[in-house]
Amino acid sequence: MSHEVDFYPANSFMDFAAIGFNSNLRYDFYGTKREQVIMPYVSLTLKGQTNLFAQYLLVNDESFGGIWFKVINRIIFNVNSRPLNAISLWVNGQVGRFIYRSSSPETGVGHNLSATLTLKPTSQLNVAVSYVRARLSSEATNKLFYDGNIYRVVAIYQFSSEFFFRTIFQYDSFAKAYQVYPLLSYKLSAFTTFFAGATSDYLNYEGTYGVTNTNQQYFVKVQYLLGI
Repeated sequence: MSHEVDFYPANSFMDFAAIGFNSNLRYDFYGTKREQVIMPYVSLTLKGQTNLFAQYLLVNDESFGGIWFKVINRIIFNVNSRPLNAISLWVNGQVGRFIYRSSSPETGVGHNLSATLTLKPTSQLNVAVSYVRARLSSEATNKLFYDGNIYRVVAIYQFSSEFFFRTIFQYDSFAKAYQVYPLLSYKLSAFTTFFAGATSDYLNYEGTYGVTNTNQQYFVKVQYLLGI
């Protein structure tokens, strides 16, 4: 169930505002209650193509692993902005209480955060820089379940309408792993495209071995579309 009240203020820094709430009550096939949620929220559309959204899990109770978890409250927020054609930003996050979903589930405290900054300095170059972070620890004992970051850069250069180069670089601190994925693509005709690239995986063993290449592959592919 959802209810919302909308506002369109005149002569304001906002183009649009809304307040409301969503609610949900879920049962399984046998009639057992599985989840109940009430989420009030606020949404704003500002000048300069900027959207802000925030909601609070006021009621968030769920059955998981045979345990009925109550008061799993947290804040969820989202920011989406494109102040210029060459720059856009997206941010999303959750902060508060979570269920640690394992064979021995329990209530944890932590956060999930992610952000992407996209830059288009020229008509041919597009670069997206992303960051993801997650942390969760036991509410009862303060034991750390996980804490890490993922950094990712995707760069695309369009030499022409037929020819482009894309590369992906990523570092995952959870696994202490690096990945590099370059790719060349050339469109030979309206139905045929040639690809050449590589996948390179590295692990940081620290100590004596340091960063070591654990997997290296090269590939060439020709894609042909058949009209039927």
